[in-house]
Amino acid sequence: MIIKSCLITVLVIGLSYGSENATQKEFTEEENEAAPNFLIFSQRWPMSACRAWQDRKRTLLPCYLSREPNSWKVLSIWTAKTGKFPTIGPLFCNTSWYFNPHEIKSIAKNLSEDWTSVEVNEYKYFFWAFEWLRSGTCVAQVSAALGTQLDYFSRGLTWLRQYSMTNILADAGIIPNNTQQYLLRDIHHAIKQKLGVNPIIECRQEHFENHLYELHICFNLTLDLVDCDDISVNFPGVSRFTVNNDTLFSNCDFQKPVIYPEVVRNKAISKFEIEYALRRNLNIYNLLQWLIWMTL
Repeated sequence: MIIKSCLITVLVIGLSYGSENATQKEFTEEENEAAPNFLIFSQRWPMSACRAWQDRKRTLLPCYLSREPNSWKVLSIWTAKTGKFPTIGPLFCNTSWYFNPHEIKSIAKNLSEDWTSVEVNEYKYFFWAFEWLRSGTCVAQVSAALGTQLDYFSRGLTWLRQYSMTNILADAGIIPNNTQQYLLRDIHHAIKQKLGVNPIIECRQEHFENHLYELHICFNLTLDLVDCDDISVNFPGVSRFTVNNDTLFSNCDFQKPVIYPEVVRNKAISKFEIEYALRRNLNIYNLLQWLIWMTL
């Protein structure tokens, strides 16, 4: 019965990967002439991600929140094209380059804290495997510095420390608070003043309010920070605003303030719980890899 359930899980995962890959846009020869020349580094705010997941799944289950829930987490590093046909992607560039959990074993504890899903029922190794197949395989093709699984995930952790939105916003007096409201232009200014480039700011609409959700910064292929202006058009709902001769890119309702929701809880996840979860996830992932091999 256990093996049957595991095989069903493998089938579901395979179908989900396949369906997402199948919906990718097919480019013309002219469009394909423009190879990816941008990298996007995306950070996500855990509390907003938690509420988005609960609404999407219509569940009251608590989210998986790390030991430091009031800090920004890595969402992804992905490629993008600018020029005549700007696009985000491509995605799933090499589906035969399977994720190997042993390659990132040395940083697994850090990933479980800083690059993790809020979904309580999602095994962390599956989350990382999906990120690698969807985005990592494409990044590795255009950047030698991110050419292995360890390089890719390590770079995400490095950039999170180097370009920590938690610290950048806090230095400008913008801190998580469930009652305090902030202006979109102040959030933009805090990032622009610190990094010298235009970010993309995404909000989630909740009860007709702006809730800060994701922040994106952009790099060229030599890993230098650049403005995200040229790729902003490909983010759904993102618009260009001009305020005091400064340009903002956001999907937030510019007429309303922004809420930066704080995580309030009494008990943090212990080090033992994280280590136990990692061991359990690795064992399950290895079992499913074996099952896949047995069914080939």
